[in-house]
Formats: sequence, structure tokens, C-alpha cells
Amino acid sequence: MSDIRKLTQEDKEAFKRLTVYAYAGKGLGIDAYEKREKMFLKILQRGEEDCFKGFFEDDGSLTGTVRVLTQPLNFRGNQLTALGIATLAADLFHKKEKIAFKLIKDAVEHAVEKGAAMAVLDPFNIGFYRNMGFGLGAQVRQYRLKPSRFFNYSSKEGLVELSPSDIGEIKELYDRYYETHHGMMKQSAGEIEDLLQGDHIMVGFRKKSQLEGLLIFTFKRVGEDTVYGIDLMVDEMVTLTTAAFQAFSTFLHSQADQVREVLLETQDPHFSEYFDDPSSDDFSTFQTRHQEICRLGVGMMYRVINMEHVLGVLTEKGIPEAFPNLCIDVKDRLLPNQEGAYYLYKEGNQLAFSRQSRVPEVTMTIDIADFSALVMGSVKLGSLLFSGKVTLSNHKYLPVLAVLLDAGAVPVCLSRF
Repeated sequence: MSDIRKLTQEDKEAFKRLTVYAYAGKGLGIDAYEKREKMFLKILQRGEEDCFKGFFEDDGSLTGTVRVLTQPLNFRGNQLTALGIATLAADLFHKKEKIAFKLIKDAVEHAVEKGAAMAVLDPFNIGFYRNMGFGLGAQVRQYRLKPSRFFNYSSKEGLVELSPSDIGEIKELYDRYYETHHGMMKQSAGEIEDLLQGDHIMVGFRKKSQLEGLLIFTFKRVGEDTVYGIDLMVDEMVTLTTAAFQAFSTFLHSQADQVREVLLETQDPHFSEYFDDPSSDDFSTFQTRHQEICRLGVGMMYRVINMEHVLGVLTEKGIPEAFPNLCIDVKDRLLPNQEGAYYLYKEGNQLAFSRQSRVPEVTMTIDIADFSALVMGSVKLGSLLFSGKVTLSNHKYLPVLAVLLDAGAVPVCLSRF
């Protein structure tokens, strides 16, 4: 009989073979196997909060893996417990046998039992995960900018070079960033250690002995035959204050004599507004008069796995004016216990919710993937209604429901699990 269980040291060789084949784009040579072994052994030491689970066939062979970890999540300023999902892989000879589906279902169900309210993952296939109820989260914008386009604010005072030995201070910076950004997961020291490894240059911004910003980057040659033609590749830029951003901007501006372009990814939807000219010099994107500013990708996807916990947060924000008795009819194929009607109503001076049937003034029908994107702030209710992904029995209540469901900010998540 097939079984899902936590991987142990004895499963190392099977894990390496399975995941190297599943992630063939990262290479099939000896280096790929060594990297997988190093990762496996590192995670093996982290305990129940961060571990690998495997799908085993009747004969005991390993045909699927997933990494599951538990971390706090900033949800609209409240701390929820979230399940992180990574390294999902099915054996090369067992594709299309629903192994990935079974692993995710098992991970989510166990996370719910432990009190998790959300699940988060970095998608390799958006449609695949949407079918399992994950909604779009943060959008990632990739910019290619000449250094001269960064503003020169005249001062680089406060910039210091950092090293992995500064991990305590860097972890504290990430913790403060987590506290102020909806959608963020509170990263472990192990995750941050992984980020700090490699051939990077790390620059911090300190003010009054406290780290307020972090810039991690490396250089990349423009071509194999060039010596002086290089680009500056930003791996991470975290800023808590205006002063930190301005110091980093001045620093990047000062690299113009050596650097052709700065390549930077950000989840800040307003990043292009920080420049007089944020356009790249790539004129091939649009076959019209438009100039390319950035390229857009999807970041983490989110899934509500405990509706009642999430509704508890939503109903704490106060009662929108003229709020009706509302029924939210949720479709959820992965978690059938979560599927069905949730009733929101006024009870004295507060909002309350229940699964017991009541007479609603308006009913909203929505898939859990769209509900997850909606409460995370990745999409507006009006847009879902326009596209037909959401139905309302009475459209006059759209404005008041939009007030309740609007997150007030788009999600940001810097996790790299």
C-alpha cells in the first residue's frame, strides 16, 4: 500500500536521483547530485518545522517528494501560521499519477491540524497550482537600468560592507521587514544563511548602529570575450527607510564607469516612480511606440487553508457601512471540508460569521484560488466580478463588500524556499 512519510537518512540516494531528474534544468552532472545531497542533509537536521516528505509505492520505492515548512505569515498586520511548500517532485517514470496532488493534499491537511491558516509556494506552473486552489500573489518586476538612471542623492554615508558573520544583524533586519509587510513570511536563520552564501558582495546601511537596509549583488560579464563589460546583478535589496534607499541609489549611480546595466528584481509596484526615466534600452518588446519599463513575473502564490481563521481576521476590522447579511459560497476541490457556505452578519457592533444557514441578502460564489488572491490583495473584487470568476446575487453590494475584502496593500514575500 502506498504511503506518505517523512524522509530519513536512508532515503538520501533515492531523493537525489528523483529530484535531479525532476529539476533537470539545474543540471544532471555530479555537481547537481552533490548540491541535492547537501540540501537534503541540511534540511534533515531542522526537525518537524522544516522537513522532506516522500510518497512511497507498495514496493517501498520513493516516487515523489515535497518539502514542508511552517513559518509565521504577516496577514494584514496579523500573524498567522503558514505552510510553506517547496521541492515538489514526481519520479520521471511516474508522472501523471497524481503523486504531486496527493503530496500537497497530505501536507495541507496536516498543516490545518497543526493550526496553519495559509499555504504559500513559489510556482513552477501557475495553472497547475491554481487547480489546487492557489491564487496569484506578489508580482515580481525585473528592471534593466543604466547606473546613471539611479538618482545621486550626494551621500553614501552609512554604507558598510557586510559578511556572513553579520547574520544576527541581518536576521533582525528581515524580522522588522516582516513586521511591516503584508504577505511576508518570517524567515528562519537557516534560510538567511543560504542567501548569504556564494560569491556575493553584501552592503548594508547603518544609522545609529542599526541596520536599515541590505543590498546583495554580484557582477556578470556581458560576453565571454570581454574583460571590462559587466552588468551588476542585484540578488536582494531590502530597505526599511528612505535614507537606506537613497544611499543604495547613490551607490548604484556611482558604478556608471564600470557597469553597463543594473539588473534588479522587486515586488514594489511603485518602483518605476522612483526614476525620471525607468525605461530599459530594449526596444524589441513592443512593436509600437511604447518603451519597455520592466518585465513582469509571478512571485509566491497563496492559498487559504483555514477559512474560519481568515474570516476571523476580516471580521475584526470593523463593520463597513450598510453591510448586508452575506453568504460566501466557496468552491474547494482539494479540501472538501472547507467547501460550502460561510455566513457573515452584524451582531451588535461587530461582524460575526457562521457556517450555520441564515437568510442572506447577497450571495457571493467564488473559487478558493480567487478568494485567496482577493484577501491577499493581489486582485480586486470588481475585477473578479467583471471577468466572471466571481458571481454576486446583487451587484449593488459590490462597494461595501470590496471594503471588507480589500487588503489595502499588495503582498510581498522574499522567502526563497
